[in-house]
Formats: sequence, structure tokens, C-alpha cells
Amino acid sequence: MTGEEQKEVDTTDWGPTRRDTTLPRWTFTISDNKLTGKWQRRGKKEVYDIDLTEDYSNSYKMDLRVFRDSSSINSDRNNKLVEYVTFIGVKPALDCKDADYITKEELKFLAENEQVQNDWDAFQKEGLRSFFSRFDKRKKEVMDMPDNIDGKHFRCSIDIYFMPVYNDNGILVLKKEIKVQNTDHYSSINTTSSLSLDVKNKKECHYKDILNADNKKLSALLEAAIRKKYRLDEKKKLSTWLTVDKIPVTQNIAIGHKGINFTYNYGEIYKGGKYSSHEGQTVFLSYKQLYSMLTPAFKKRMGL
Repeated sequence: MTGEEQKEVDTTDWGPTRRDTTLPRWTFTISDNKLTGKWQRRGKKEVYDIDLTEDYSNSYKMDLRVFRDSSSINSDRNNKLVEYVTFIGVKPALDCKDADYITKEELKFLAENEQVQNDWDAFQKEGLRSFFSRFDKRKKEVMDMPDNIDGKHFRCSIDIYFMPVYNDNGILVLKKEIKVQNTDHYSSINTTSSLSLDVKNKKECHYKDILNADNKKLSALLEAAIRKKYRLDEKKKLSTWLTVDKIPVTQNIAIGHKGINFTYNYGEIYKGGKYSSHEGQTVFLSYKQLYSMLTPAFKKRMGL
């Protein structure tokens, strides 16, 4: 496959000044696991060669899986509730090594109904139905609407994303993100969790396998990263913006090539305003920052 990114001008005219920005330009060719081409910096004459090769020897081949389900109810006064559940994720390819083990662990992590934890088709047909139970409160609200409210339509949706964030060194890390939206309330709640599999050794990779941390020191690193990320005044207490003054150490982590993401879901350290999206925060710490806290086995595995 070949391609070329055209030279573009990004014009911003909504601010106090008009700004034209010329973007970088590159041409490339993809053949199997190689990408070659040329890259030119923004506004510069220098042209650089691109020659990249992906190594799949310690990773696992995955296929995309997408499906959707819906249901609706109507009250006596023609008030209507439509519910949607959408899943976009990955499963092992047919020729993926250790496909059976990965499938078993993925579905055990995803499915609330134990009867569908061994088969993707069963999860698609029946497993998603369990998510509709989360709409029971909304159903009651629609059915119990006052007599003077007629013909009002409500829409609720759950979007589930299940995608890899690390796939190397015999380790597969998958992030599950669930977004629940009630459009009539203009509200949403997002939750994130990760499944870390040591596929090579056929076991789940837990926090204690990665970090042997001094919680006080790790908490200080997380606080410094949050203050830097959100530009929070160091002279003010964290509780000025958050619900805590010290960042608790979470075990909701996801490893990557350069470091570890620590995720705090909505309500753990932060609560937004009445009309804000109920999203969490993800804090990144590099392996260099965490080096003294990493377990010897994990350092060896990651080549650190």
C-alpha cells in the first residue's frame, strides 16, 4: 500500500487572531510488516528517510469484532425509550497462537453471564443482554411519566470498547472502556479497566507482578504528574480541585512500551459539575520514573 499526506493549511479564525499552520508532509509505502518513505518537517526543507519494521514474533494476532443490540418500550402515553448496546473490540485471529487461552480470559473478563464465557457467538447473542439491566431505572421513569407528558422519546446507550494497548514480549494488555449515555439528561459516565495477560506463561499479570512499590513515594509521583498534566498550582491543596489531598495508589493499571498508565474512574478522586461528563483520569509514569519500584522479573521481561 502506498500513500501521501498532502500539504494542508489549518486555519483558525474563531480566536482573537487568525493563524495559518502548515502541517508536516510525508509519503510512505507499506509492505507486509515494513513501512518506508520520506518525512518533511513543518516549514522546513530537510527531508528524512523512514524505514520501520514491526516485529510480531512476541505478539498475538487479533481480529476486530463489532456487534450491536437494541430494545425499546412504549408507555400508554406514547413515551418511548430506545436502548442501544454497541461492542467494538478484538478477539484472537483464527491462526493466532494461544487463541483458546486468550479467548477464555477475554470472555471471562467481559461477560457478566458465566454461561457465555467460552464462546464469542454466545456472548454476542446473549451476553450483551445483561447490560440492558442497567437501564431498569430509566424504564421505570418512562413508564411512570406524569399524565401531562406525552410523546417524549428517550435514548440510552452503552458503548463498549475493548482494544489492545500493549501486545509484545508475550504480554497482551486490553483496555475495556464503557460509556453510558442518557441523551435526555445530557449526561454520560465512562469507566475504564484493563486486562493484562502474561500469555507466554498462561496467567493474568497482576499489580504485584509489576510493581513492588513504596506507596508514599508512588503517591508523590502520581501527584506531581497530575499537577503537571492539569497545571495545578503547587501551593494549593489538591482538594481545591479533587476529592482528596493525597493521590491514592490504584491497581487499575495498564503497561505500555514506555511506562504505565494509572487510571482513576469517576468518583475515585474527582467529581465533575452537574452537567459534566463523568470521566476518569489517566496518569502516565515512565519506566524511568518507576524503575526502583518495578519487580526484577518485570524489568527482565521488558528488557529494562
